[in-house]
Amino acid sequence: MAKSKPYKVNPDKLKSTLLSIKARFESNTIGKMTEISDMYSTGLKKALGMGHDSFVTKFTEPEKFTVEDVLKLADITGLDKDIIWKKITEEVDSTRTKYDIGHLLSKSNEK
Repeated sequence: MAKSKPYKVNPDKLKSTLLSIKARFESNTIGKMTEISDMYSTGLKKALGMGHDSFVTKFTEPEKFTVEDVLKLADITGLDKDIIWKKITEEVDSTRTKYDIGHLLSKSNEK
Protein backbone atom coordinates (compact mmCIF):
# COMPACT_ATOMS: atom_id res chain seq x y z
CA MET A 1 0.00 0.00 0.00
CA ALA A 2 1.36 3.40 -0.95
CA LYS A 3 2.15 5.79 1.84
CA SER A 4 0.04 8.94 1.68
CA LYS A 5 1.86 12.23 1.26
CA PRO A 6 1.64 14.65 4.16
CA TYR A 7 -0.43 17.67 3.27
CA LYS A 8 1.41 20.88 2.60
CA VAL A 9 0.45 24.18 4.12
CA ASN A 10 0.41 27.31 2.00
CA PRO A 11 2.10 29.86 4.31
CA ASP A 12 0.58 32.88 2.57
CA LYS A 13 -2.91 31.42 2.75
CA LEU A 14 -2.43 30.47 6.41
CA LYS A 15 -1.19 33.96 7.32
CA SER A 16 -4.15 35.55 5.52
CA THR A 17 -6.57 33.16 7.23
CA LEU A 18 -5.13 33.90 10.69
CA LEU A 19 -5.47 37.64 10.07
CA SER A 20 -9.08 37.12 8.95
CA ILE A 21 -9.86 35.05 12.04
CA LYS A 22 -8.39 37.74 14.28
CA ALA A 23 -10.38 40.48 12.55
CA ARG A 24 -13.62 38.51 12.76
CA PHE A 25 -13.18 37.79 16.47
CA GLU A 26 -12.30 41.41 17.20
CA SER A 27 -15.29 42.71 15.24
CA ASN A 28 -17.54 40.05 16.82
CA THR A 29 -18.74 38.82 13.42
CA ILE A 30 -18.32 35.11 14.11
CA GLY A 31 -21.66 33.43 14.62
CA LYS A 32 -20.40 29.90 15.22
CA MET A 33 -16.99 28.34 15.62
CA THR A 34 -17.58 26.25 12.48
CA GLU A 35 -17.15 29.46 10.49
CA ILE A 36 -13.50 29.43 11.52
CA SER A 37 -12.92 25.80 10.62
CA ASP A 38 -14.34 26.42 7.15
CA MET A 39 -11.78 29.13 6.39
CA TYR A 40 -8.64 27.03 5.69
CA SER A 41 -9.00 23.74 7.49
CA THR A 42 -5.80 22.17 6.17
CA GLY A 43 -3.59 24.97 7.47
CA LEU A 44 -5.52 25.45 10.71
CA LYS A 45 -5.36 21.75 11.60
CA LYS A 46 -1.62 21.76 11.12
CA ALA A 47 -1.12 25.07 12.97
CA LEU A 48 -3.19 23.86 15.94
CA GLY A 49 -1.57 20.42 15.95
CA MET A 50 -4.92 18.63 15.62
CA GLY A 51 -5.92 15.60 13.64
CA HIS A 52 -8.87 15.80 11.31
CA ASP A 53 -11.39 14.17 13.67
CA SER A 54 -10.41 16.33 16.66
CA PHE A 55 -10.51 19.46 14.54
CA VAL A 56 -13.99 18.75 13.18
CA THR A 57 -15.34 17.69 16.58
CA LYS A 58 -14.05 20.72 18.47
CA PHE A 59 -15.27 23.29 15.97
CA THR A 60 -18.73 21.68 15.61
CA GLU A 61 -19.01 20.99 19.36
CA PRO A 62 -17.10 23.89 20.96
CA GLU A 63 -17.72 22.56 24.47
CA LYS A 64 -14.99 20.03 23.63
CA PHE A 65 -12.29 22.70 23.27
CA THR A 66 -9.62 22.33 25.95
CA VAL A 67 -7.84 25.19 27.67
CA GLU A 68 -4.76 24.26 25.64
CA ASP A 69 -6.76 24.52 22.39
CA VAL A 70 -7.95 28.01 23.30
CA LEU A 71 -4.41 29.08 24.22
CA LYS A 72 -3.02 27.72 20.95
CA LEU A 73 -5.70 29.52 18.94
CA ALA A 74 -4.88 32.72 20.82
CA ASP A 75 -1.16 32.24 20.17
CA ILE A 76 -1.45 31.64 16.43
CA THR A 77 -3.93 34.48 15.83
CA GLY A 78 -2.47 37.03 18.24
CA LEU A 79 -5.84 37.29 19.97
CA ASP A 80 -6.56 37.66 23.66
CA LYS A 81 -7.63 34.24 24.93
CA ASP A 82 -10.61 35.83 26.70
CA ILE A 83 -12.13 36.91 23.37
CA ILE A 84 -11.98 33.33 22.09
CA TRP A 85 -13.24 31.89 25.37
CA LYS A 86 -16.17 34.33 25.40
CA LYS A 87 -17.27 33.26 21.90
CA ILE A 88 -17.00 29.57 22.77
CA THR A 89 -18.98 29.93 26.00
CA GLU A 90 -21.66 32.06 24.30
CA GLU A 91 -22.17 29.42 21.63
CA VAL A 92 -22.22 26.53 24.08
CA ASP A 93 -24.42 28.33 26.59
CA SER A 94 -27.04 29.08 23.94
CA THR A 95 -27.77 25.38 23.39
CA ARG A 96 -26.92 23.55 26.58
CA THR A 97 -29.28 22.32 29.26
CA LYS A 98 -28.52 23.87 32.62
CA TYR A 99 -26.91 21.41 35.01
CA ASP A 100 -29.23 20.83 37.94
CA ILE A 101 -28.22 19.24 41.24
CA GLY A 102 -31.51 20.01 43.00
CA HIS A 103 -32.09 16.31 43.62
CA LEU A 104 -28.91 16.24 45.72
CA LEU A 105 -30.04 19.18 47.82
CA SER A 106 -33.65 18.24 48.53
CA LYS A 107 -34.70 17.59 52.12
CA SER A 108 -35.87 14.08 51.22
CA ASN A 109 -32.20 13.10 50.85
CA GLU A 110 -31.42 14.08 54.45
CA LYS A 111 -31.31 11.38 57.12
